[in-house]
Amino acid sequence: MEAEANFGARQLLFLGKRFTTEIRDHELNWKALSTLSKAYGNTITTTLWQTIYCRDPAIPMFGMISRHPYHASIGNRAGADDVAYFIRSDSFAKKFGHVTDTETYSAMCSYLSHRRTGPMGEGSCLFMNGNGEPCDFHLTSFSNGYDLLTMGYYVKLHSRVVGF
Repeated sequence: MEAEANFGARQLLFLGKRFTTEIRDHELNWKALSTLSKAYGNTITTTLWQTIYCRDPAIPMFGMISRHPYHASIGNRAGADDVAYFIRSDSFAKKFGHVTDTETYSAMCSYLSHRRTGPMGEGSCLFMNGNGEPCDFHLTSFSNGYDLLTMGYYVKLHSRVVGF
């Protein structure tokens, strides 16, 4: 019931399908999310959440709202855990449902800056899909001073280079 209430609230805040159309015209970066959050009068956190759910149903995406590993005061809503919310698009849940928030948090920590706010860095990682194939994901993180926000999305099947 809470999920339905959240869905309905997001539809009102982001004007139904209008946000879905607009986010598809933007690149997946923090500048675009910041611009759209201001245009819709929402936080960058709720804009990230909505982006994960409606950007492109064919591209597996995830979002993470977590603590900052280098600043204890950032991400307190996670409580004793590292991750407060692990947001997964339908296609991510279907194709990468076994990938945990612990794995994504660990991947994010591999490139993270020690800064307190602003862009925290970008990186890539491999996650195995449901067929056991390695897949490349692009990750990018941003700190608003309260939480550490991470967005990850599928890039392609990983290609192995074999030398002779």
